[in-house]
Parts: sequence; C-alpha cells; structure tokens
Amino acid sequence: MKIMAIVDRIEASQAVLLLGDREACVLFPLSCLPPVSEGSVLDFTITVNKPSEEKRRREAELLMQKLKRPRTET
Repeated sequence: MKIMAIVDRIEASQAVLLLGDREACVLFPLSCLPPVSEGSVLDFTITVNKPSEEKRRREAELLMQKLKRPRTET
C-alpha cells in the first residue's frame, strides 16, 4: 500500500503530516524522515512483514506457556 503525505508544518522535533486523500493528521518524528520542510510531499510504502509477525507470535506463545506452568518450590 502506498500513501502520500504532505508536511503541513514542523513542531519542535516532529513533522505534522497530512496523510492520503482524507488528510488524516499524524505526528511523525523528524529523526525518522529525510530533510523536509513545510509543503514537502512524501511517499510511504506500507507492507506486512509476515516472517517477523510469525516470529513474534511464536515468542509470545512460548512466554504464555512458560507463565502458565506451575511454579516449583525450591
């Protein structure tokens, strides 16, 4: 999915972005953007990272199993 954003203004260390046709307002850290100024047009490409998602799910499942195990007295 590709989304166009327009830099509406800069506030301290954040850019106020207007996203897409509906111009949803989003604050975005300037440190995560290339050099921009008011009126800059940005293109964002958003994808789902399935391998990372599956890894995180497995890790969460293992943690839940560990937490559900009865504790042994030492």
